[in-house]
Amino acid sequence: MSTQNAIRDHGPYDAITAMSVFCLWPATSGLENITEVYPFSTFESGLLGLFQHLKPGGVLLLQNAQYMVEDTTLADKLEPIDDIVSDSSGWIFKCAPNGDRLTTSQVDYDGRQWSFPDFFLANADRIKDTTHPIEFSVSHRWTPGPEIYGRNPDIALWRKIRE
Repeated sequence: MSTQNAIRDHGPYDAITAMSVFCLWPATSGLENITEVYPFSTFESGLLGLFQHLKPGGVLLLQNAQYMVEDTTLADKLEPIDDIVSDSSGWIFKCAPNGDRLTTSQVDYDGRQWSFPDFFLANADRIKDTTHPIEFSVSHRWTPGPEIYGRNPDIALWRKIRE
């Protein structure tokens, strides 16, 4: 189990993966503001807990995080690894530090952009067919607002550049 003690006892690490660790799903599903269910301070303290056990130059993978690294006190200590980032950091929507939803996730498939419910309803039989997997990608659409322009919600890989 990945308790703080276990992480400390076996570190420091060259790489840490946090796959759906920094989201609270389905409790946040449908919420426009997630603060009461999952406050930013919980995300940031958890991220700090991992960061302190990451070696300098180490890689941190955050998949399905509901908040963005750029909004934390670690923003100047981590740099995105853009050259090997996939199209998406996961299907969970992103939020501002105040808990307001910033993005909506969508599925890109067959030349169209789908909402998750529409995609799964329209393609249920094809998704279940494991002999012929369908290829699709997930991306984020920004909720309009000038405070978010120029930011990339789909950064999943980060490198530790300073303590």
